Amino acid sequence: MDPFRLVPLIKTMWKLSSSLIGMHRERDIAVFHKLDSILDESRVKNILDYSFFTECLRFEERELLYKFEDALQRVENQYLHPVIQVRATALARQMSELLRTVGATFRSDDGEIYRFHPDPIDPTAYDREWDRLHDQVEKTSKAYRTYRQAVKKRLQV
Repeated sequence: MDPFRLVPLIKTMWKLSSSLIGMHRERDIAVFHKLDSILDESRVKNILDYSFFTECLRFEERELLYKFEDALQRVENQYLHPVIQVRATALARQMSELLRTVGATFRSDDGEIYRFHPDPIDPTAYDREWDRLHDQVEKTSKAYRTYRQAVKKRLQV
C-alpha cells in the first residue's frame, strides 16, 4: 500500500479519536466538579488530618464523608477515562472502609460531635482501634491523593 494513502487515513482517525476524547474529557470535568462541590480538597485534608487526629468528628463532616462516598459510587458519576475511574473506585472503597471504622468506633452524646470511643470495658481496645483507625485514615488519604493526581494529570483541572 502506498504510504501517501495512509497519511489521510491516519489524520482522519486522529481527528475522530481526539474529538471523542474531548467529549469524554468535558463530561469527566463536569463529574469532577460535581464531586468536588460535595467535598473539596481542603475540606478532605481538614477532616482526615485534623478531625481524626483530635478524635472528634462533627456531624456535618461525617455526613459529608457519607455523601461523598455515595456520590463516588453512583453510576451517573462514573468517569469515562479508565485510569481516573479506577482511582475513583479505589477511593470509594477506602472511604467505605473508613466510614465502617468510624461507625464502629465513634459515638455521639449530643448528635453534633462524634468522639472516638471504642469498647469501654477492654482497656486494650483503645490502642487497637486507634491503630486501625489511623491505618484506615492513611489509606484513604493516599487513595484521595492518587485520585486527585490522576484528575489533575488527565483532565488538567
